[in-house]
Amino acid sequence: MQIVLEIDGISKRYGKVQALKPYKLQIPKGTTFGILGPNGSGKTTTLGIILGILSSDSGGFTWFNGQSVNSAKKRIGALLETPNFYPYMTAYQNLKLVAKIKELQNPNIDGVLKTVNLLERAHHKFKGYSLGMKQRLAIAASLLGEPEVLLLDEPTNGLDPTGIAEVRDLITRIAATGTTVIIASHILAEVEKVCSHVAVLQNGSLLYSGLADELSAKDAVIAVASADMQALENAIKELSSLKKIRPMDGHLHLSFSEDMSPSKLNKLLAEQGIYLSYIEEKKASLEERFLKILTRDKAN
Repeated sequence: MQIVLEIDGISKRYGKVQALKPYKLQIPKGTTFGILGPNGSGKTTTLGIILGILSSDSGGFTWFNGQSVNSAKKRIGALLETPNFYPYMTAYQNLKLVAKIKELQNPNIDGVLKTVNLLERAHHKFKGYSLGMKQRLAIAASLLGEPEVLLLDEPTNGLDPTGIAEVRDLITRIAATGTTVIIASHILAEVEKVCSHVAVLQNGSLLYSGLADELSAKDAVIAVASADMQALENAIKELSSLKKIRPMDGHLHLSFSEDMSPSKLNKLLAEQGIYLSYIEEKKASLEERFLKILTRDKAN
């Protein structure tokens, strides 16, 4: 597994406020990685440090197996806030200016406009763009130079449902090309739809990092039913890995202390002569798991 970014103990303090406590994190190549947390959790501070905009008080980080941010800069595209495009210039003219500032040779402006579905509006003035179109143009600007990694800070912030859906679809298409996408966001529902990996920050501390599916699966339950519910309940209570059983909506909702798949449970019950009429695995949403992690952290 190739690592595009390795964070090793970075921290940041602003006066008496510890904005970021030392933590370690690896971001694998080709992933869509969500850095999640409420406002003030340390997301933007992290992005500022790894882009070389802020200096860390301790620790360090490397890009692409040992490169400094200055060496890796041309391989990274970033959108930390909406760029100040010129309103009376067209999208094409604005991107041409961005490419000049970046000192790019032969920038593929038509290509990035096509990627963000703005090629047909390339020669329309920026002032006439909707908020969603402006955000997509900002992402187009970050794609100039064909970066291997794209960093986006709150990419759907302030957008209406249509704009959110457009940006979500765009992120999915960019990731499908093999580009590593790192997203900092507090909008859990959107991150859940596009991210393969997540890290959870709260009050500057890293509380979780790993696969998004694994985070959701930690609170998974299996709902079951059969013709003889009492016999089913009695058989389930004999399973050593059973952690909790709860009747709900005509089903039994089961939690286990060990990994238990629906197929494995079905087989174990069939061996006892219990045949199920209903079985379904119900995973907690990323938002539910996220809130539980934050609540647990506050309790500690």
